[in-house]
Amino acid sequence: MRPSLLKLIHTSLARRATNLNYNEFPNNLKSLNLPNPSKEQIKRDYSSMREHFNHPVFQGFIPSYEEMKSPELAWMKRRADWNYKR
Repeated sequence: MRPSLLKLIHTSLARRATNLNYNEFPNNLKSLNLPNPSKEQIKRDYSSMREHFNHPVFQGFIPSYEEMKSPELAWMKRRADWNYKR
């Protein structure tokens, strides 16, 4: 996963968590503050977000397995849908 995709995912989920008053979601990811994060750092940060995917706030918001054939497109769609519905 590239840092740009991690940032897209984090931004989308953090906005949803904030708007729906879910305060347990991580506000910051260490790898996004580094100029060249390693794949392991990115993987750890993604895992810290993934722990929250089953929370009711994110039900129906996380892209399905089929949609993840194109992860960036799937997450951009979620972000656009969320901005539209607000």
